[in-house]
Amino acid sequence: MLSFVRYLNQAKSLAVQEAIDFYGADEFVRIMEVIPGSPAASAGLEVGDIVTQIGDVEIGVGKSARKALKKVGESNVLDKTIEISFVRNGEQYRVQVVPELTCQMPLALLRRDELNAFADGTNVYFTMGMLRFVENDDELALILSHEMAHNIRGHIESQQNNMLIGGLIGAVIGGLAGSSDTTFSDIGQEAGALAFSQEFESEADYVGVYLAGRAGYDVSQAAYLWRRWG
Repeated sequence: MLSFVRYLNQAKSLAVQEAIDFYGADEFVRIMEVIPGSPAASAGLEVGDIVTQIGDVEIGVGKSARKALKKVGESNVLDKTIEISFVRNGEQYRVQVVPELTCQMPLALLRRDELNAFADGTNVYFTMGMLRFVENDDELALILSHEMAHNIRGHIESQQNNMLIGGLIGAVIGGLAGSSDTTFSDIGQEAGALAFSQEFESEADYVGVYLAGRAGYDVSQAAYLWRRWG
């Protein structure tokens, strides 16, 4: 048992080291990506900058940096103009970043091989299989925006309401038929879940292409993507 635990710890250490080597990570908090046209880009932040302070929170290094970043995330410092101190080529800089209001919709990656992406009304989920399926960022953006559209348009809540109504109707029919079986209720729920589902998907396709296009992605191959997935 002890040898197995040691093996797991060694495997974990190797995996962490591989991730560090792949991303070129170290004990510092560095800027990994700057989106063109974003507040960070406008403020002059660049990939590789070492962040030393956000607002009045000193970032530090290693474990203390993780605690500091968590503190920043739990505060309201991101709701206003933020002062960020960073080091570039040994020189200390301080800039002001003005946040922009965006859509806050958490994205989760599921370790599944199946080809799937879905929304739950608040979040959007992708599987590893889906990430292997898409050929470029434009396709990924189209699928992401399609699922975002489901949340934005309230499709999940509407579908749940349809299921509830369908289940109640099924139960009433079962009662009138003198049956205590749940068959009628189950059939009603299934029918309710399918009600307007095609309309929901069509609307999500339309709104999703609009969202991806507004975000600057190429949506000209959207039909090709949906046919390939189908």
